[in-house]
Amino acid sequence: MRVISADQIDTALSHRDLIETLRRTYRSALIAPAPDTFTIARPETVPLTMSAIPSWTDFERQGHTNRGYIGCRLAIGPEQPGPASGGGPGSSVYLLFSGATAHPIAVLDGVRLTRWSSCATHALAASYLAREDSERLLIIGDHPLVVDLVAAHATVRSLRSILLAGGSPDLEKKLCALEAPNAITVGRTDDIGAAAEGADMVLAASVDALAGAANDLPVGIHIDLLGATGALPSSVSEECRLFVGDRTRHGLGEADEIAADLRDLAQGHKAGRRFYGQRTLFAAGPATGIADMATAGHVFLKS
Repeated sequence: MRVISADQIDTALSHRDLIETLRRTYRSALIAPAPDTFTIARPETVPLTMSAIPSWTDFERQGHTNRGYIGCRLAIGPEQPGPASGGGPGSSVYLLFSGATAHPIAVLDGVRLTRWSSCATHALAASYLAREDSERLLIIGDHPLVVDLVAAHATVRSLRSILLAGGSPDLEKKLCALEAPNAITVGRTDDIGAAAEGADMVLAASVDALAGAANDLPVGIHIDLLGATGALPSSVSEECRLFVGDRTRHGLGEADEIAADLRDLAQGHKAGRRFYGQRTLFAAGPATGIADMATAGHVFLKS
């Protein structure tokens, strides 16, 4: 059994290749049950949460066990990690098993693995939902994944301009140093409304961050929503077509109407952007095992 470190994961992966691996994975037969969560009480300190996030190839539908994987991410921290948190506080490992023998074949750094899989998930959604001529990105708020997410998005859309509304001073420096297919100019703005009106895409760190631009969203915009989800501003839910990572566990408000999830899009069951001026929003929602297993299998074959 291989032990694959965070550095080895970084060496094995590129955003472009991983996005296409995820696209193929969402088209395939996989089973991803709801994560199971356990509370670990500890005297004189905060309790911990242990999450088990499993997935496996649908061997019965596939008709054989000659290929495929069984996988599970185990995460421990003061709160349950989500897909947009890069593994969340605490630590995690990913266990990968052979579908043919059911023997363990790899244990991988779960935090780094989930960071890559989360960014690829959001960029995969953008490949279906953002306009093909999208160049101007507005980032509202700060988030640990912002720089990696921009790098992933730059592989599916030709980004040339980024405006920051909020975020730490270091964020601007990191974005300026980002290697991307096109030269990207980076600036700051205090006028979120005006910036939103001129944007092709919005990367919002949370629902609260998005609220500042909710009434100024131009036609044709794509919104990529990070962080903990919840009920969207009414202007957003009424004007945007809503997409999620998994429609059974989407994390949006009960009244929000979901158009499709990533399986629907990848398998062609539902259309993504239907017309140029349509407003779209993607929220990955709570963690599922599909993207992590696809990423673990990709790393295993590349390392």
